[in-house]
Amino acid sequence: MKDKTQEYLENFGTSAWNDESSKEIAENIRIKAREDKENTFTYLEIADSIEKNDVQNVKKLFTKIGGVLPASVAARYPDPTPTPDETAAPATPAPAKDESIHLKGKKDQATEFFHLNSGIAILEATDNGDSNFVIYLYDETGDYKKLIVNEIGPYKGKSLVVLPEEGKFMLKVESDGSWKVDIKQSIPDNIKSAPIKLSGKGNDVVFAKLQSKLTRFTSKHTGESNFAVKLNDSLLLVNEIGNYSGSTAEKIESDGIYVFSVEADGQWSIDIE
Repeated sequence: MKDKTQEYLENFGTSAWNDESSKEIAENIRIKAREDKENTFTYLEIADSIEKNDVQNVKKLFTKIGGVLPASVAARYPDPTPTPDETAAPATPAPAKDESIHLKGKKDQATEFFHLNSGIAILEATDNGDSNFVIYLYDETGDYKKLIVNEIGPYKGKSLVVLPEEGKFMLKVESDGSWKVDIKQSIPDNIKSAPIKLSGKGNDVVFAKLQSKLTRFTSKHTGESNFAVKLNDSLLLVNEIGNYSGSTAEKIESDGIYVFSVEADGQWSIDIE
């Protein structure tokens, strides 16, 4: 059986890490992420790492999808970081680039268009109004429409969107107060591995590293409204109303990073074993 890592590198012709072609390579990987549901978020993290020129992480992640990176291939893609000159004065670290999209407004409003890559997008929204707070996401053709938030204000929470294609998008917001929305497409650093307990309050998006095995999920919620938990935006683990305590088991097909989208109006927790 051919090594999947080598096959993947050959398919996408990664001839350089530090040029504009990296963006095209990353986009090809995002296309693969949509096709391979088992490894979707590993592929998305690979694409994110390529765009950040994090070659070591790319090599590590490729091993998750089928084997060890061949030495002959690894030699063609050395770490781009030069050997430090011990006699030189240390450089001042550059400030981290803020890759988030920040939107804000008052009352009903349609935002300007903004660009999003294919893959995941996490929208963190706040609203200080007292009535309905609704957010729709549209693409520039108007054909793609997704209801992101539909709550009664005041509101603060995170929502997950998985975008099939990159492009220009806008938000249509309905509110009777001031609101703001921050959009991120990067995966957080320092994601912890199971067994782990995730917890929070209200709508949220959280990540965990899971192993390929039958995994038990024990969820609790203290609230009055809907409590729903989705794994990778497709597998529904919980969908109940009000206070809830229960568990379920699901087979995790491959090691990797998984994302949980939580809908809740109170305190919640998810024990992963």
